[in-house]
Amino acid sequence: MQQRLACTLADTCNRVQDFLNGVCTHIIWLTQQKLTYYTGNFDTYVKTVQENEVIQQKKYEKEQDDIKHIKQFIASCGAHLRQHWQVSLGNAADKRAGKP
Repeated sequence: MQQRLACTLADTCNRVQDFLNGVCTHIIWLTQQKLTYYTGNFDTYVKTVQENEVIQQKKYEKEQDDIKHIKQFIASCGAHLRQHWQVSLGNAADKRAGKP
């Protein structure tokens, strides 16, 4: 029964996709209160959306990598700054104590 239902559902989906490919020349997608326009049939729309998702994921991964590097840079600058201040404060204390 389940296999028969799965085959029927797959056949229905294929028919709907074939129908959409035959009648659609423009697709408008509403997401997050924003309209996105696509030209071409349903297959072109699906392919374009998948490509855009891959591009978006790569952008996200690059941004995360950039954030990681910036945090590491800031942390290393902070360590150098603390070291500089310790030396400067030590020199100032030595001058007040009369040490050369």
